[in-house]
Amino acid sequence: MMNDELQMIQIAKAIEGARRPAVLWSGGKDSTALLHMARRVRPGIECILWRVPWLPAKWEFHNRLAEAWGLAVFDFPPVWAALCHGNGRIDIMEGYTIGAEALVVARGTEDLDEDRPWVCGLDWLTRPKAAGVDFPWDVLLHGHKSVDEDPCSGPVPLAVDVLRPAGCAEIHYPLRHMSDADVTGYLLNHGIPWDEGRYEVEEGEVGSGQLAVGSGARVLRTRGDKSLNSDYYNTCLRCIDKREGAFVRCPKNQLSVDNISGRVAEYYPQHAYCSLRSQNGGGAR
Repeated sequence: MMNDELQMIQIAKAIEGARRPAVLWSGGKDSTALLHMARRVRPGIECILWRVPWLPAKWEFHNRLAEAWGLAVFDFPPVWAALCHGNGRIDIMEGYTIGAEALVVARGTEDLDEDRPWVCGLDWLTRPKAAGVDFPWDVLLHGHKSVDEDPCSGPVPLAVDVLRPAGCAEIHYPLRHMSDADVTGYLLNHGIPWDEGRYEVEEGEVGSGQLAVGSGARVLRTRGDKSLNSDYYNTCLRCIDKREGAFVRCPKNQLSVDNISGRVAEYYPQHAYCSLRSQNGGGAR
């Protein structure tokens, strides 16, 4: 069983001298566990939640927990948005300012199902941007773990506990050495709410690095149905997908339209620190 003492010490050290720390909270299991830990150290710590403005049902859990915990939750538009190709899929990346640089948030897409609420990919790429955000936070707590995998890029193990990009807020990774079962155990043992529309509990054998909860190892797994998962969006990419033909059918207006994939921004990941997607050598073009 993993003791959370190490994480609590790391969080306390991270925010001890901070002028204005914040938790990067996505509503997922990892960032929710991190938020709970951080609130044990500093009950009034602020949150940053970068929302997608479509499909509001995906944010029901976030709204409910924010009200129950009395959270101060901040949001603002991205600096840029671009497509990212990898592993046979296309995801949408958004860069949010953290000072002199941008922290990139990956938004997963699903193959278009016109019978469910969906998002126009072109509308997404051309959503309002905000390059001149006054970013007041100097320390950010990030819930990335070394065992995490990116849908486009694969495994993204962390190389550092703290990232200090020039002219930006420090980024701390207190959950770096935790497993999915460790996080599940923390949530269940502390009675912390988790997004049941996004996850389900899977029972399994206790393996290496896993945390025994009750009679077996429990791990929160992402549900196959992602309609309430704020990390994935039923998205039409036809007119911006370079794998499609020169003309495609647009389900928005039911017309044949030009494929403009050659004129949209693409993002090329660079994992210098394995979790912060850097615009230095990578970035949107």
